[in-house]
Amino acid sequence: MLKFFLVLCLLAPAWAKPNAQELCKEGDTLLSQGKGKEGRQKFEEALRLDPSCAQAFAGRGIQSSMEGNALLRKGDQKGSNRLHLQAIQDFSKAIQLDPKDSISWANRGNSYFRLNKFPQALSDLSHSLTLRPSELTLAGRARCYTKMGQTARAIADYTKAYELSKNANFLFNRAECYLKMKQPEKAKADYQRVIQESKDASVVEWAKANLANLKKPAKKSSP
Repeated sequence: MLKFFLVLCLLAPAWAKPNAQELCKEGDTLLSQGKGKEGRQKFEEALRLDPSCAQAFAGRGIQSSMEGNALLRKGDQKGSNRLHLQAIQDFSKAIQLDPKDSISWANRGNSYFRLNKFPQALSDLSHSLTLRPSELTLAGRARCYTKMGQTARAIADYTKAYELSKNANFLFNRAECYLKMKQPEKAKADYQRVIQESKDASVVEWAKANLANLKKPAKKSSP
């Protein structure tokens, strides 16, 4: 019995020490709880244990991009750009280690988009879609197409995103594209569907307001 007890004591420290994958799961949980700095610490600890852990690079990249988006909302463009550049470095490393990780391809594309590097964003988002169809990635690519003046392609992606998810908010975005293409009747139809289907109260209110504006008679120009 004493011998068995000694063996257990010797093994206990190994059991107690988390591995890189477990640390990454803890980091993901912390990010989902809005605890970005604590989550980043978990990813960095995972990388110290395993410098080739793709999941840790991807998680750290997500934390950087989330913080960059927060700074952008506060008007700190310079700080946001710095963090998205950091995110791109981590996503690139994750992709190098795991080229079939569709999420890292999409996330790197989104960071390129935030830096106004639309061709690079489009390339990454398109590659992500070849690995795994995703309504969010389709919507991200649609935003790229819109910025690049390829509105018809944006409409096609928003349509696919809606078909995959049945999320009517994508129809709101498609309506905006129809307006850019001077197709108000199609925009009206999409706004009406948003009002009927969307579960997002704020989007419904925007759709109602836009629909009301479209129904107003055009003002006649003065002679």
